[in-house]
Amino acid sequence: MSTNEFGKNGWTPERIGSLKGKTYVITGTTSGTGFEAARILLAKEA
Repeated sequence: MSTNEFGKNGWTPERIGSLKGKTYVITGTTSGTGFEAARILLAKEA
C-alpha cells in the first residue's frame, strides 16, 4: 500500500491555521473520524 502525501511535507493538523469565525457541520461526531475532525476543528477555534 502506498502512502499519499499532501504537499511537500505531508498533511498534519498542526499545518491548519486559525479557523476562528468559521462554521463547519460534521455528522457522526461521537466516534471515529467525525469525532477526530470535530476535535481538531475545535482546537483551531472553528
